[in-house]
Formats: sequence, C-alpha cells, structure tokens
Amino acid sequence: MKKIDSISDGGLVLFVDETKRGATTKGTQEDCLQYAYKYKSGDCYAFTVSNEITPAKNLNSNNEFEVKSFVRGNNNIVKAGTNNVLNGDRHTTSQQANFSILHGNGSYSENFGEMSYSANLIQNRGRYTILQYSGFTSDDTETEIFIGGRKDHRFHPNNSYATAYFIQSNSVALCSNEGLMWSQSNFQAFRNIAGQFTEVGNHTPTQLRDSALNYSLELQMVDNTLGHDYLKLMVTGEVGDDVYWDITLKITEVRIPEILAANSIFNPNFLGSPTWQKINQDTNNIITIPYDATTGGSKMFGDGTRNLAMRYTPLVWGTNLWKITFDLKQIPYTDVTIDYIELKVQVRVNNQNSQVFTNEGTHSYYVNTVGGNNFIQFMINSTTGAGGCIINNVKAQIVTY
Repeated sequence: MKKIDSISDGGLVLFVDETKRGATTKGTQEDCLQYAYKYKSGDCYAFTVSNEITPAKNLNSNNEFEVKSFVRGNNNIVKAGTNNVLNGDRHTTSQQANFSILHGNGSYSENFGEMSYSANLIQNRGRYTILQYSGFTSDDTETEIFIGGRKDHRFHPNNSYATAYFIQSNSVALCSNEGLMWSQSNFQAFRNIAGQFTEVGNHTPTQLRDSALNYSLELQMVDNTLGHDYLKLMVTGEVGDDVYWDITLKITEVRIPEILAANSIFNPNFLGSPTWQKINQDTNNIITIPYDATTGGSKMFGDGTRNLAMRYTPLVWGTNLWKITFDLKQIPYTDVTIDYIELKVQVRVNNQNSQVFTNEGTHSYYVNTVGGNNFIQFMINSTTGAGGCIINNVKAQIVTY
C-alpha cells in the first residue's frame, strides 16, 4: 500500500514513489482504491471540488447567483459572499457570508464561515448555526480572537430583524510549551430588537483543565455606537505560555422581520423635495454644503468649533418607534484644503436620541419619539470635534412588530 505524499486543494492525490528518492507518482487504480478514493482518467482524487456556479442538470432549479458559490438544490439565492456551499432548498446568503455552508431548507448565512442548518417550513426565520474561532496568545493580555483566526471577522446581528439568540460556547486551549490543556463551556442568551443588541442572561461557566492553568474566556456583546453591533470573543492566557485557542459557538436563533410603514421621508440625494434646510444658529460659524453631483450626496466638514448642520423640519413624529436609515461616505482628502477629514457625523432627532457615526456604509438608527420639535438633524459641532461626511439616501419609517 503506497504512502500518500500530498493531497491538493482540489483533491488530487500524489503518492510516494519508493523507486526514486524524493519523487512522487500518481499511483495506479489499485493504489487509489485501497484508500477508498476515486480513480478517474489516470488520476486519484480524495475528493472533488466544483468551481462551477451552474447547477447540475435535472437536479437543480430556480437558483439565483450574483457571486461564485457551489449550489445544489432549488430556489436558493446567493446575494453576497464567495465560496459558499448551499445544499437543499430556499437558502439565502447575504452581507458577509463568505466560506459558509448551508444545509436543509430555508436557512440563511450572513457572517463569515457559518455552518447553518434549518428545516423550517417558513424560510429565513430561524436556524442553528456554528462558528469556529481560533487564535494564539503568549501572555496574560486580554486578546480578541476572530472567526477562522481572520482579523475583524465577527458575528454581527442583522438589524433588519427582531432576533433572539441562545448561544453555547465550547472552548479549548493548548499550552504547547507545558503540554497542558484548558477548556470551558458556557450558555448565554441575547436579543436584538429595534437595533438594540442586549445580553439577556448567562450561565456560570464550566471548566475542565489542568490545575496549573488559570485562563479565561468571555463572549461579550458590543452595542456599538458606530451602528455595527457584534459579538466579541476575548481570551486571556498567562505570561510565558504559548497558547493555541479554538472556540466553537453553537447559535440557535429565531427572528421576525421589521414591519415598516410607508416612507414618511425618502430623499435619494438628501437635498431635494421636500427640502432639507440649513440651521442658522450663528451666521459667523455655520457652513452647509448642498447636494454634490460629483460625490453623489450632501457634503459637509468642519474643524469642531463650528456647527455644521442640516435638518428636515416638516415631519410629525408622534409617539411611534422610527427607523432612520442613511448612507455615509468618507470625504476624499483632495476635496478639502487639509490633508485628512475624519468621517464623523452626529445624528439627533427632536433634540434627543443623539448618536455619533464614524463608519462608511448604510446605517440604521432607531428612535422612540415623544414630543419635541419634529426634525432630524445631522451635525458636526464642538461636541463631536473636527470631521466631515457625505450623506445620501436618507429615509425615516415607522417600525412595528
């Protein structure tokens, strides 16, 4: 029985050629079948990988592709992400769903590296998903680790839904220089309702470990004021210990979509009809810049001592829960006389519910409005400091469940 030298990413097997030192061979059909591999056209394959996005004939129908993935089944939709595998019916990938596996019926993937299962009769409403985190520490500094060990890959809730999560975390750490291990299991519950990501409760962790190791792990909910909430996985080793970490999150979730009333405001280009108005608190220190056809939005920037602002006033808020959405872009440094303008804007409704945003992209901002002056206000002022932004696609909608 020939020894295996290597298996490629595509599954091709090469054997050790015992007649020539350091050489390899494709082997015979008998060599291949001894490992229960597949022998095809003179080559041996441990597995096969399809790079085609076209489903096999007579087995698949009504699948929609916008990006490269492998899909087998019916009525699956790949909206975003690459290198996903969808097996079954009515699955959906969106947002950051790269390298995800979906199985069953009606499941969805929205984060990096998810293995997601559902048998739901109602599509896109619940699932069981698994995430694998990995990392390395060499001291006692609390360190964030990420999905697949890839920096900044985290679990993000989807603010378009009201969602409840039950999470089991299983973690194991290996101290390589001492030959000792540490492990922990825990249960936590979270909810994400109207853009508010909240921890509901948690269980006392269970640890199994070599007694010499006093490590720790925490799964933290980050209610990010930038509008990008996420789960943060933090680990702590010990000084002098080379520790390899691997953590599995098993997430059971159920969700319902937000029901939005008809738009009360929708301004594709921010300024237009109805009109967004300048705020003239002091004519000596106010600058407002209207819609710019080149940048595709309304642009404003200031040094932090001035109050740059725009607001929309005719809206009657009532006592509803509102969802404000808008797009933010960075101002190119070539557009201004200084080298760099930090992306920053403060959003305020009725002189309350203030929040500062500093990331590009589409943002969701929820407000419970009671009384007030009936306006949405976008500002850069002495509170936020120097900054600027390009604003586009502003909407306000009533939210119900």
